[in-house]
Amino acid sequence: MPDPAALPSLEREVLELRARIATLEAASATTADLLPQALQAAPIGTVIASREPGGPVYHVNDAFTTITGYSYADVPTIAAWDERAYPDPAYRAWVQADRVRVTATTDAVYRIHCADGSEKDILFNRGGLPDNRMIVTLRNMGEHARILRELRESEERMRRLSDTIPVGIVVHSQGRIMYANQAAARMAGSDNPADLIDRDVFSFVHPASLAITRERIATLYRKDHDVGWIEFLFARADVSPFAVEVAASRVDWMGQPAGLVLFTDIQTRKEAEAARRRLERRMEDAQRMESLALLAGGVAHDFNNLLVGILGNADLALLELPRESPARTRVEGIELAARRAADLARQMLAYSGKGRFVVDRLDLNVLIREVTHLLESSVSKKAALQSHLAPCLPPIQADATQMRQVLMNLVTNASEALEDRPGTIRVSTGVMDADAGYLNALPSPWGVRGTSETAPAPPGRYVWLEVTDTGCGMDETTRARIFEPFFTTKFTGRGLGLAAVMGIVKGHGGAVQVYSEVGRGTTFKVLFPAMDGAADALTEEEIEEAVGPRRSGRILIVDDEPTVRHVCGEMLKVVGYEVATAADGPSAISLVTADPAAFDVILLDLSMPAMDGQETFTALRRIDPDLRVVLSSGYNEQEAVNRFAGKGLAGFVQKPYRLQDLVATLERARKP
Repeated sequence: MPDPAALPSLEREVLELRARIATLEAASATTADLLPQALQAAPIGTVIASREPGGPVYHVNDAFTTITGYSYADVPTIAAWDERAYPDPAYRAWVQADRVRVTATTDAVYRIHCADGSEKDILFNRGGLPDNRMIVTLRNMGEHARILRELRESEERMRRLSDTIPVGIVVHSQGRIMYANQAAARMAGSDNPADLIDRDVFSFVHPASLAITRERIATLYRKDHDVGWIEFLFARADVSPFAVEVAASRVDWMGQPAGLVLFTDIQTRKEAEAARRRLERRMEDAQRMESLALLAGGVAHDFNNLLVGILGNADLALLELPRESPARTRVEGIELAARRAADLARQMLAYSGKGRFVVDRLDLNVLIREVTHLLESSVSKKAALQSHLAPCLPPIQADATQMRQVLMNLVTNASEALEDRPGTIRVSTGVMDADAGYLNALPSPWGVRGTSETAPAPPGRYVWLEVTDTGCGMDETTRARIFEPFFTTKFTGRGLGLAAVMGIVKGHGGAVQVYSEVGRGTTFKVLFPAMDGAADALTEEEIEEAVGPRRSGRILIVDDEPTVRHVCGEMLKVVGYEVATAADGPSAISLVTADPAAFDVILLDLSMPAMDGQETFTALRRIDPDLRVVLSSGYNEQEAVNRFAGKGLAGFVQKPYRLQDLVATLERARKP
């Protein structure tokens, strides 16, 4: 072969060109050899066939056989394929017609009949080849559909789980909501979570919580870590703000950073906790009130026994002293002081809700007019006392002394609220119909002994007494405590104060309402049930005539206090009675057993050691069911007599008693 370097340049170029052609032909032969191998190994079913309908099939790969179960020998032509893959003639005709419609770039899904008898949904895709040929790929859509179905089912399960839990779930990005569950939608006031999508997340935050919410979201994105639970206010246009607890985490949502927020409504829990705390406070108040009531009862019992001696001796002295005696004035002063002490003992019992003492038909307007001069002397000199009394006021059934105490306490409280500044105190009366809703909302005391609550007053018609001042007013904290015993905002303690008012009012079946604002004064509105009928009480004529004529009869005094037995006996002897005494229940039973007809009336103390008045009464009535027994006690009539309901008690007299009251009660008890 000649040396290329020795050849002319043209010939050299021809030789180089021939060498390149030889190289390309070798590469082409190699590619032609590799192409069938590549098609055979492809993971997608592949077919090379004629473009002619029913024309020959040139090649099928292993993936085709795996998918359909057919080998090349089974489907040498498109016609043979159609016969096997679409055995139903109608469906086969539809597929053949559809293949004409489908373009080379369009996918089509047909259901084929496989060699093992199963059916599969196959995705067909066609591509053109030279020489009127085409390449067709096959994919099993059943597997793809299963994956999609499982994915959809998984998403649906997660959606149901998300919508079932009571915790609100929100995903937001750049301040816009991208996902919300059913609980979040409910809290936002919607039934459909889709209503929240693309809403501004801050539109559901109360202005009071906006600053902390923005700071926490910034922290979430800046530091890329979770932010713990915190309480803030949720805002909705149709409801008042309510408290929620919120926690958040940073997540990736559809390729972008987002905040996953969990929040739960804690308003109901907070209200329940507040109600529980109120109940606990009321129970504590009830226990404290019960303890104080026990103490007051014991003190008042002994105190009243002492007052029986003081008042009794004063009455006896007044009977013996001539009207012109200078000592008479001093004895009357002793009697007046003892009566005020008796009022104090009643007040000690009243603040615990011990109720009525000597009840009578009472016109509240008349009582206010009677004590006006006393009210004027008890208020500040700078206070203007006014009264607005409703005409034709229905009567109430009440103890006049206790009503005076209520009025005095309220007016004194109003005067102190003026803080030595000029102001007005107004005393008003009226009548109203109160329903259950109004009465249930009124302040409740600490309960009657043995209970944790005091039942609200029943709905009905009420006479009201209102005392209003233009003083300093009260804040909510003070207003919540004003009925506590011994609570005061003054420099020194004021005793029972408004606690006694509440006790007296509740004892009369009434209620108290308080209106007050700091700097705008206070109004106490006291309600008493309006009376329909007259009360059964001693008349003035009975009291005035009680000690007039000489009396006859035999009285048995049963009391464990020697002073009471002595003084009471002396009082009864002065008016003509014969008197016997017994220091306890067993002694009284012995005397009556010896001669059941010996006594016209038995004056029986309720509180005695070993054998109390109720047990003694029962034993005496067994001896003689017709015995006339009058009960004596420092407790109020309602509290004492309730124990003897339906048992034939002949009367009741409250300690300390005056001679007139005692004699009138005994004379009434003697009448069958």
